[in-house]
Amino acid sequence: MWAEGRYLIIWLCFQVNFSPVFSDVWMADVVPKMNALVSSCVVVPCSFKNPGEKQPHSRIRGIWHKIKDRETNIIYHEDSTNILENFKGRTKLLGNLGSPEHNCTLEIDEVRDHDNGPFCFRIEIPNVDMYSFVQNCVSFTMMPKPEDPKIVKTDIFEEGTAASLRCFVTHTCPSHPPTITWSHFNSEATQSTRYLDNGIWEVESLLTFTPTEEDDHTEITCSINFHGNKKSEATARLSVKSMSGSDTVVLWVCLYSAHSQATWKSHHSPSVTKHFLLTVLSSFTNGHWMLSMLMEKSPLKMVLKAALPSRKD
Repeated sequence: MWAEGRYLIIWLCFQVNFSPVFSDVWMADVVPKMNALVSSCVVVPCSFKNPGEKQPHSRIRGIWHKIKDRETNIIYHEDSTNILENFKGRTKLLGNLGSPEHNCTLEIDEVRDHDNGPFCFRIEIPNVDMYSFVQNCVSFTMMPKPEDPKIVKTDIFEEGTAASLRCFVTHTCPSHPPTITWSHFNSEATQSTRYLDNGIWEVESLLTFTPTEEDDHTEITCSINFHGNKKSEATARLSVKSMSGSDTVVLWVCLYSAHSQATWKSHHSPSVTKHFLLTVLSSFTNGHWMLSMLMEKSPLKMVLKAALPSRKD
């Protein structure tokens, strides 16, 4: 009897140490919580490890399922007839299960507001073993609207000096990354994407341009188009420092009478008229009031207002 017991113990130890697949030691690395933009897609990074004998890709079957009723609540299966009706055609396994990384990454497309999970990965090797990683599932926070992009710029640009603007936004749909467009100078922009962490990606557009005086106090908008027809945008105001010199110049002269409308005659290039203006009342001669409009640049604005107050007839 003792000998039989000893042989049983030896046999069990042999099975633990040499079985090619043993479910108790399988491990999965799945991001536990992610944001998912409704109508877009979400890609869940996933990998698993098995210290046993390596299996070819053709022998490994990957399945994603809801945490409850795992045999019937399947959201991804290589045989689409096993997939829940409202997930058919919307899920895809992006990874290679037989690769050294054992990549089990999942894509869910056309995200719906009820796709919040939790969802878990399961491995099946027919006639060998199967294992569900129910301790490593993913849940989603549903986002009805995308997040707004951010624009990074310097406070003041110099006229005629090369400058740049950076617009970026994060997302969780790398298989269909967002596209970025600018309201001005769009042909000068370059777009790039990079992986941050935990299934979060960043897409950025770098816009390079040479500002002119006409760009001062204008607005520029960065627009993001997400997969699934979702959009967001951000706007920034440009401040351009003029390199032309003078801080105050007389721009216009006006002859005005009580019986006629004002007629303005330019004494300077019209391109600078978008700066702040002050009206200064001059002398009354031959039935006409002589008025001048002066351009003031922001550093002298308060000084000019105090020194040259407006006055009505």
